[in-house]
Amino acid sequence: ILLAMAIYFLQPILPALLKKYLLASFLLLGGIYIGFIEASKFSAKLFPWVKRFVFVAFAGVAVWLAWPEEQAHSSHWKSYDESALQAAQREAKPVIIDFTAEWCIACKELEKFTFPHEEVMKRADRFVFLRADLTHISSAPVQDMLKRYDIKGMPTVIFLDAEGREVAAQRVVGFVDGKNFAQRMDAVAKL
Repeated sequence: ILLAMAIYFLQPILPALLKKYLLASFLLLGGIYIGFIEASKFSAKLFPWVKRFVFVAFAGVAVWLAWPEEQAHSSHWKSYDESALQAAQREAKPVIIDFTAEWCIACKELEKFTFPHEEVMKRADRFVFLRADLTHISSAPVQDMLKRYDIKGMPTVIFLDAEGREVAAQRVVGFVDGKNFAQRMDAVAKL
């Protein structure tokens, strides 16, 4: 369990493939070892069943971790760049910019729970969704973006009206649920 926790805390700095499968593989191998290889002999008749239960639990968690995530909302997001902002202004569409990073846990919560929420998806066609990757925070382009949009931490989501001005009252810093996010979308769309 201690080694699994170490792997969990290393995940933000691991390459994508390792991040996805290392912990799941470790749990599966640990479950096999405990369930079938570990040779402790106890007189209790229940002990072999406990070992097998541990195997089933570890294997179940491993499969759950390795299962491909459904990205129902991913088709709406485009990478942030100036041309996408200008195109949105030409179309007179409001813009949502998600400032995120690979190592940001709360960003993953927004991506998994808030953005695919039914209420958010109903309103998605009225907006242009841009995602700004701030993973390499010390790089010059990222530092320029942090200053330009006054980003203090992540996750930060800003809303721009159809003319490209930020609607500061609707800025999201941290996690909000789908209903709250949808209300913010409504407020921006009415402007």
